[in-house]
Amino acid sequence: MSEPLATDLGLFFHPRSIAVVGASDREGSPNRTYWNLIRAWGGRQRAEVFPVNPNRDTIDDVPCFADLTSLPVVPNVVAILTGDPIPSLREAVALGVDFVVVFASGYAEAGADGARRQRELKDVLAGSLTRLIGPNTNLNTFEKFRDDLTGKKVALITQSGHQGRPIYLLQELGVPVSYWAPTGNEADLSSADFLSWFVDQSDMGAVALYLEAISDGSAFVRAAVHARSHDVPLLVVKSGSSEAGKKTALTHTGKLAGSGRIVDAFFDKFNIIRLDTLEEWTDTTRFMVRTDRPTADGLAVVSISGGTSAYSADLVAMFDLRLAEFAADTVSTLRTHVPEPLKVDNPVDTGGHPLGDHRGVEILRTVLNDPNVGVLVCPLAAPFPPLSTKFLGDLATLSEESPTPICVVWSSPLVESDEVRAILDGAPRLHFFRSFRHCLTAIASWQRYHSRQRLPIPEPTLLAPIDSTTRSEAPILDELAARSLLLEFGLTAPAEERVSSPQSAVDAASRIGFPVVVKGLSATVQHKMAEGLVALDLDTTEGVRTATEQILRRLSELTNGVDSEVLVAEQVTDGLDLLIGSVEDPEIGLAIVIGLGGTHAELVSDVTYLIPPFTTDDVIAALGQLRNSRMVSDFLSNVTDGQLLVAASAQRFGDFVAQYRDRFTSVEINPLRVTPNGRVVMLDTLIT
Repeated sequence: MSEPLATDLGLFFHPRSIAVVGASDREGSPNRTYWNLIRAWGGRQRAEVFPVNPNRDTIDDVPCFADLTSLPVVPNVVAILTGDPIPSLREAVALGVDFVVVFASGYAEAGADGARRQRELKDVLAGSLTRLIGPNTNLNTFEKFRDDLTGKKVALITQSGHQGRPIYLLQELGVPVSYWAPTGNEADLSSADFLSWFVDQSDMGAVALYLEAISDGSAFVRAAVHARSHDVPLLVVKSGSSEAGKKTALTHTGKLAGSGRIVDAFFDKFNIIRLDTLEEWTDTTRFMVRTDRPTADGLAVVSISGGTSAYSADLVAMFDLRLAEFAADTVSTLRTHVPEPLKVDNPVDTGGHPLGDHRGVEILRTVLNDPNVGVLVCPLAAPFPPLSTKFLGDLATLSEESPTPICVVWSSPLVESDEVRAILDGAPRLHFFRSFRHCLTAIASWQRYHSRQRLPIPEPTLLAPIDSTTRSEAPILDELAARSLLLEFGLTAPAEERVSSPQSAVDAASRIGFPVVVKGLSATVQHKMAEGLVALDLDTTEGVRTATEQILRRLSELTNGVDSEVLVAEQVTDGLDLLIGSVEDPEIGLAIVIGLGGTHAELVSDVTYLIPPFTTDDVIAALGQLRNSRMVSDFLSNVTDGQLLVAASAQRFGDFVAQYRDRFTSVEINPLRVTPNGRVVMLDTLIT
């Protein structure tokens, strides 16, 4: 089991006393709205709430205090609504206040001057036990949360307060939302701090996060592993995938967003559910907290028309979900209720009428009782009363008696009638979607989450971003020097020699054996093939001599005589060319890219990412994510232990990069060639 983070946020969410600096009762003042919000929340918490404003004796008939020092108690929480929070923050730190919320904006999100101001906030906190939320945050923590709802709860973390409102409004659909942490710029307390604390709260069914950037990857990993060990799903919308999104994230919360695909790999490694839209986020969160583990991985569809059945089957395939294969007893029972020639082997096309009479509930119950069905989806393209109303009523009844989740997809542009709404309100276990895509997204996320929960929990470690200014000076390496470092970690290379003259190249070729490759050696010329510094298929001494003379001449031209050596290497023909390299992401830190390599690597651009440390299974799974995974799999299946050999090379490469990342910006092997006889060799290497 993982250990929770050290920050106990109990007194933040359940304080005994609160002070509001900048409180106001002036008509039309925003601070009046904020004061009323916090005062009402404090009342629900049974906490004392003190207004602080040197220009008022009372606010709304509540005695007002000139400053924090004048308060009769040291508050647990101070909310600072003033434009300059520094004086009040200094007071709070001196008094030993537990938590301070800084509402003001104009910090790291506002450029260099704002970043300096944010550092001043951190400097005030230094050495104290006071923790800060914000700056540039919202006051969503102090919203009203319903306490009349039962079931598993949702906690909410947002770096943009408004974006969390769809999850907050799930309360209106009967889903209890217990806490909301708007973290803002995260100058001190981060999303990871809140996440870890939320996981430890009772009846926590899921944590929904809206992130613009991950400010502390290592802390986030520890919190994510803590959540996974407690089987609390994390559902994330992460902005900043596009260039425009990255710029907006930087100007909104002062955070630098990383590569979307690297973040995807990070989330996948720690079984975090990533959703693309707020609508998917809301629907999937609602589904996750209202379902248990799947009892089977098959999906069944029951519809009122053949067209709907065909449409449903296409979408299910698009999402890589599996239509359940009904047991023989299921098919024979369905046939007693559904006449020929209507289809009963999934999707079930009832033709409509059987669902409108006594047969409807029996059809549905039969499908739900099939041992291969883990979830039932019932699409309704449009209301068709009274049939559709009867259909929904039967589904509502069965949702209370069957452990198998039942999903209704209401595709009509018309809102449901009062009668339909009453049915849905009375059936909290019936899952209602307005989009087939959202329904299948939720189901796919649910199945994948619980499937991956069975895998070993990864180590709670991350090779977090490093400060490039602290990277030690390293000599620029040519290809052979770079490869020699990698050889020390167990990677392999062709037979090769460094030479400086045509005759020594001929001698080296004779020792290595024909055919050979001759390449110019230079640390400054990277694209050697394009610059005429590579000669292939050299199978005679004269060919080696001539090629070496030409390459040495061209190399001297390109480097002004600085470089004057060539590499003579065994030519490894035939095989699968892969690319493997290192990437430093500003959020996640070190990632390893792996995919199809060779001369067309940039053109094909078929790669995926691994987050170190990774296992053999992680590498094999990553290769399966490539667009051309079938081709890769087919080749490696004909090589003895092909997948294991590639995985071992990737792990050795990862070990090398992890050890040397403080010296080198990036490392790349392209191609890493896998031969039919089981060699995995580095043919070209670049270290910068």
